[in-house]
Parts: sequence; C-alpha cells; structure tokens
Amino acid sequence: MLSKIGIRKITVTSAALFVIGLIYLFPTKDLKIEKNINYIDEEKLSQIYMLDNNNYVSEVLHEINADTLIDKLRCKLESITNSEENKIKNFKGLIPANTKVLSIDVKDKVCTVDFSKELLGVSALVEEKMIEAIVFTLTSESEVTSVIIKVDGKVLERLPNSNKLLPNILDRSYGINKDYDINSLYNLTKTTIYYVGDNFGETYYVPVTKITNDNDEKISVIVNELKSSVMYQSNLNSYLNNKTELKNYKVEEEVMKLTFNDKIFDSIYDKNILEEVVYTIGKSVMENYDVKKVIFYVDDKEIVEAIEIYLQQEGYHVLKAYDGEQALDMLKKNEVHLLIIDVMMPKLDGIRATLKIREESSIPIIILSAKSEDSDKILGLNIGADDYVTKPFNPLELVARVKSQLRRYTQLGNVSESNETVYQVGGLMINDDLKEVTVDGELVKLTPIEYNILLLLVKNQGKVFSIEQIYENIWNEDAIGADNTVAVHIRHIREKIEINPKEPRYLKVVWGVGYKVEKN
Repeated sequence: MLSKIGIRKITVTSAALFVIGLIYLFPTKDLKIEKNINYIDEEKLSQIYMLDNNNYVSEVLHEINADTLIDKLRCKLESITNSEENKIKNFKGLIPANTKVLSIDVKDKVCTVDFSKELLGVSALVEEKMIEAIVFTLTSESEVTSVIIKVDGKVLERLPNSNKLLPNILDRSYGINKDYDINSLYNLTKTTIYYVGDNFGETYYVPVTKITNDNDEKISVIVNELKSSVMYQSNLNSYLNNKTELKNYKVEEEVMKLTFNDKIFDSIYDKNILEEVVYTIGKSVMENYDVKKVIFYVDDKEIVEAIEIYLQQEGYHVLKAYDGEQALDMLKKNEVHLLIIDVMMPKLDGIRATLKIREESSIPIIILSAKSEDSDKILGLNIGADDYVTKPFNPLELVARVKSQLRRYTQLGNVSESNETVYQVGGLMINDDLKEVTVDGELVKLTPIEYNILLLLVKNQGKVFSIEQIYENIWNEDAIGADNTVAVHIRHIREKIEINPKEPRYLKVVWGVGYKVEKN
C-alpha cells in the first residue's frame, strides 16, 4: 500500500525528440523529461508514526476525524498509544497504554504536550523510538515545527531508563531510526532518508536518519545511500538503480531541481520512473530541505540511440538530425521512406516541418508528442501525419507502427499477415506480433520491462526462473543486487494481470527458487 500522502500529481513534459528517415531520428541537444511532484494531503488521512515488525518507526496513514488543530493532534497521539483499540495491521503504538494526554497547546508553531506519568513506563528498548514517534507525528502537521514534551507539568529532560539527556525543544533534527556511521563526535551531519518497507505485501515508507562526519551536500547523501541499498539486510528497500547519477541540482524559490542520467528510468524506452523511486527521493528531499516542490529532470539523450538500436535490429537504416531544418535538408539529400518527427523541435517544430514536407512528399510521417489531448491528435493528423504516438511510449509499439506504415507505403498491405505469434495460459494471452497482452479479453498495459518478463515466463510455461536468470535475460547484464529490481516488477505485473495479486492464477512464486507461469 503506497502512501497516498506525498506525490499526488506527476506531470510529464519533454523537449523535442526525433524524426526518422529510412528511419530518421531527430534528437535535440538538451533532451530531458520533467516530472513535477506536488505534496498534497489526502483528505482525512494523516501521517502518524508507529513501530513496524522490523522495529522501525514508520510512516503510517491513518484517518483522523477532528475539526480543530488541537483535537487533531490529540487524536494522533491517542492513535499511537499501544492499546488494543489502536492496533493497525503490522504496526503498534509506542506510547505506553493508559497514558493520558493532559493538555496540548500550540504557540508560534511550538506544540507543548503534557502527558500523564504513565509515559515514563515505556520499555527501555523503545524509549527513544517513542520520542521519535511523538515528534514526527506532531510535526507532520504544517502548523507544528517543534515539540516540548512534559510529564505531569514538568519538561521531560531525560529518557526514563537510559537517563539520556533530551533537548527541551525537539524537532525533526532530533532524527529517527538513527543509523550512525561516524568516527568522531564532532562535525556530525544528519540526513533523513526514506526507504521502502514491506509487510506481507503492504508497502509503506520508513525514514532513517543517517549520521556521519561527512560534509557532503545532503542531496548527494540521499542519492548515494538510496542507490547503494545499504539498508537491504535490515528489510528496508530502495529501488534506485545503482548506476543512477545525480548530474546537477539547485534550489530556486522553494523548488528543488534535480537532474539525473537516464539510469533513473525503470526503462529508458518508455521513460518510466518507478513510483517507489519518485517517492523515496521526493520524500527525502522534502524532509531535509525547506522546499515545497521537487522537479526531476532526466538527461535522456541516450533514449534516441536506444530507439535507433531497436530499429536497426529490425533491419532499418537510421539517420539522425538534430532540428527541424536539418531534417528537411537531409530529406533533400537522402531517399526517405518514413519519418518519425517530434512536435517540439528547435528551429522548426514538428507541425511546421510536417506541413513543409507535405508540400512535396507523401511519405509516411509518425508524430511523437507529449500532448495527448484529442485536439492535439486531430491537429497532427489534419496537417498530414499518418500516425500520432503520445509519450511516454512503448518502443515495441513504435516499431510495430513503423512496420505498418511502411507496408502501406511500399504497397505490400494486400499481403495477409499470418502465423501470428500468440502465447496463451488460461485467460492470459500475449500476441507478440502486436506486443499486446490481454486477460479475459481485456487489454492490459505493461511497460516494456514488464512485458518482456511476462513473455519470458509465458513462453517457458512450467519452467522456474530464478531472480538472477530473469534479470540477466531481460537486462542483459550481470545480476548484482537484482532482488529488489525484479521483485518490484513482478509485483507490478501481478497487480495488472491478477484478480487477486496475493493469490495469483498465472504468475506464481516458487519459494526459495524463483518465479514461473504454470502450464495450461
């Protein structure tokens, strides 16, 4: 269950992409994708912090019904009390049972809360985690930035069992689930990083405060820690590819702008970033920086080359141009059978380029565009395009559309297509010629990576593939730390093809071995 508080809107825009001649691709010099991540609270759902089965204080979404801020804070504290009525599946409260909230006051964003003496009965094993849970639960409200904890009217100055000193005023800089990597008590840096937790298929987010002596910028620490998966053995996951590079970052007017290489994509072909990656980076940035928005920029020039490779594998000769004017010049000098052209190109955009081409040529034109409105598609087709593909797109679908247009253009469309390559298991059907997956007649949309994993298993029905075998077959590289990567894709496939992902009909796990699709 992915947290609903966090990213509520992801929009995708991109600069110009390409044109094809005999298949011509036109990349721009600064091809990038932008994802805007706005953090908006789901109505009635609030963040509270409870202890998970792995002994981490974790973010939990809980329905709070309250009209005023004080009532809401009181309800949230009552929700993290360790009592039977407050139990949430796989999570438990850290405030001792029977502890009462005597009073709550908020002034200048400082919340002062007075507990009854039962608070001091906390177990020695979790006393610091209790403080973390209280502080993070209260400060999850925008009206609260710091907390004063009292017991029977007196400020709590020490932890009850260890006698460890506490600051009189606590805020999130106190840390949570602290992980120390230090060689000195001087020049300490605290960076809170969100990982993915998993309890029996329930996905949630766990903040971990990394404490080091490094002077690295916090955003660098966030990215490096997430891609190194250092918390893997602690049942915390990160799905960030370890080849991901943070190429640039800057903060402007409460906006953090991050530029990555294309390894941040789950698949460089359909420009998909895993939801878990967006959440962990986005939530970590928001935790450590005073920003209201995070923007992802992806330098994906390599995507053009990747599509070129796809087309070359089909036997097409590919020429590339870098703007609309250059494309028109190449058309004059080369015999062109088909063009793939992006709407947003420098010097001469795709719409105007298509109009000029249609003055002299009837060759097939496929328009690529991030604009998916019907009016945009109608405009593209009306000005002379033969097909219109919206981004992000499946490269296999693009190749199929190229083949279709070339068949028509070369007047081979009257030759019937036969021997379609179709694989079927029960109600699950894969048409590998059309690159389509259906379940009980309903079309299922998969990413290229998901499609290739499912195709591998369906083509080899009954055969069990280990995680390493799946990774090496699909990604064509050594399976180093592949467990998380494969697991998240398997989960996403199940969510799309299974009626009940927890009781799959098709994609089954063989515990301790791997995954398979049963034979018919």
